[in-house]
Amino acid sequence: MKRFMSKKLLVVGVAMALVLGIGGAAFAYFTAHGSGTGSATTGSAANLTISQVGPGYDSLASTYHQDQCFECVGLTEFGNEINLAAGSGQLSNVVVAFRSYAGGTSSEPITLTLYNPGVSPGSVGSAIPYASVTTDPTIPPGDGHTVFYATFDFSALDLTLSGPVVYGISFTDEAGVTINVALSNSVSNLTVGSDVYPGYVFVDGVTNALSAGYPSSDAGTCATSTASVFMATDINCATPPLNYGAYGPGSNPANADIPAVEFNVVGGSPVLYPGSSAPVDLAITNPGASSAYVGTVTAVISSVTSGSVTPAESACSTGEYSLSPATDVINGYVAPGTTFFVPSGITITMINESYPQDNCQGSAGGGVLTLGFSS
Repeated sequence: MKRFMSKKLLVVGVAMALVLGIGGAAFAYFTAHGSGTGSATTGSAANLTISQVGPGYDSLASTYHQDQCFECVGLTEFGNEINLAAGSGQLSNVVVAFRSYAGGTSSEPITLTLYNPGVSPGSVGSAIPYASVTTDPTIPPGDGHTVFYATFDFSALDLTLSGPVVYGISFTDEAGVTINVALSNSVSNLTVGSDVYPGYVFVDGVTNALSAGYPSSDAGTCATSTASVFMATDINCATPPLNYGAYGPGSNPANADIPAVEFNVVGGSPVLYPGSSAPVDLAITNPGASSAYVGTVTAVISSVTSGSVTPAESACSTGEYSLSPATDVINGYVAPGTTFFVPSGITITMINESYPQDNCQGSAGGGVLTLGFSS
């Protein structure tokens, strides 16, 4: 793909000498002539980098059985401290799962803020500059089984996270509206990234949130947090009698429930299972000084690793995956910097074959796909 910069011509003016006459009443002058040269250079288009955008941390689940109530415990902020997977780049967006328990609305703002971890374990340091995004999702009416997702767009902030990060979700329910943050399981649902403190979540409440003062709440009877301070609290000390199973049993802290959240970053990748599909979103980085025109981006499955769980079974192959469609039509200009194309329209599917696909399992070293992009 070529893009030419507009020409700039430098014109050298002709010099003229003026001489002031004696007495100041009249002017005498000499006629002069001159010549000169100018030049212009046509620049070369910068090479663009096309990257995949996908989860660098993902605790979303296909179904949800538990959630964290805000109103019932006087909670004002709720979150966790996480590590993103190695190789994660610029942050595109964060997706949070909620469950609706009452009326719906499209005008209840929800805010997600990113913080640096504090000096002491389980504490929160300063907010990352400008890393707070508010969105107004459409909240459907529900009975507790109604799940919806809020997406927080960070793509314009040029933010790359390094090391652990604390996130906090905050909102105030409008009259007649009740939403809870959906919970997933840190063992069975956390597929990308890691939980820094298994058995803990971060809370901020007007009282000692998640404490014995709210025995019917979703979170048991722990009392390890400080009122009105956003910090980690132990949620495995007891099981709430009216919401059995929330946050997992105290005998296995690593089994604690956590907020259902997904961080999508440049370089991230989705997790596939037989018969499942995931978007292949894109980021195009233009290192040049001027915009570049991009017509289409085409993806191909270049290779896949194969495990050896069952040597008698066939090796994992690229034929067990498909792209549909394989091309994203952009037909537009990409400005200098990184531009996100989310969604791109490209989808990857792991085909559910009639034979065992154990050699494609990630736990066996298989199923690591390499995608190639061209434009």
